[in-house]
Amino acid sequence: MSDSSITPSLRLYTTHTSSASHRPWIALAYKQLPYEAVYVNLSAKEQNKPDYLSRINPNARVPALEVVQEGGQSLWLRNSLTALLYLDSAFLESPRLLPPETDWPRRALVLDLVGIIQADTQPVCNSSVARRAAEWAVGKTLEEGADHEAVTQKAIEWRVHATERALMAVERTISSNEVQKAGKYAVGDDFTMADVILAAQLDMALA
Repeated sequence: MSDSSITPSLRLYTTHTSSASHRPWIALAYKQLPYEAVYVNLSAKEQNKPDYLSRINPNARVPALEVVQEGGQSLWLRNSLTALLYLDSAFLESPRLLPPETDWPRRALVLDLVGIIQADTQPVCNSSVARRAAEWAVGKTLEEGADHEAVTQKAIEWRVHATERALMAVERTISSNEVQKAGKYAVGDDFTMADVILAAQLDMALA
């Protein structure tokens, strides 16, 4: 740990169907950190229950990472990027996800790639957003009697378009930079936060 010899207990509220939830999964596995997984049934609207909204995530989203510290106090990290940044700064003895602050050219490249997915792509690929876009495309909502197969197909097309656009942006960003021209991973030979974000997004795109 960066500030204590006491290792906190980690509890991840997650689901299999969320690319954002896959990000801390990948980071925890890469850093070989033990944690407890608590699965949230989004289909059953467990994220909208009062206890979830008041204690776990007021935004009714996954993932949420609970860090149970010495004395039983909990630190809540309710965004996947926040969780990744915490894991990288709190567990300094495990492999790092960001280049050091002394290497801002590579660090900036990693964060630029993270932003393409985190800010520009994943939000529009969210299932609720894709469904709403699909309903607009067919002219009515499912509640208004839209054909379910037609809405599903349009939602897939929406997500494919957004993912293809993102991957082209990622390729242009990597190929045009002056920092790193080749390597095993997105930025050279070191596995970074960019790879975590990209792997999670691609895994859901191929599902």
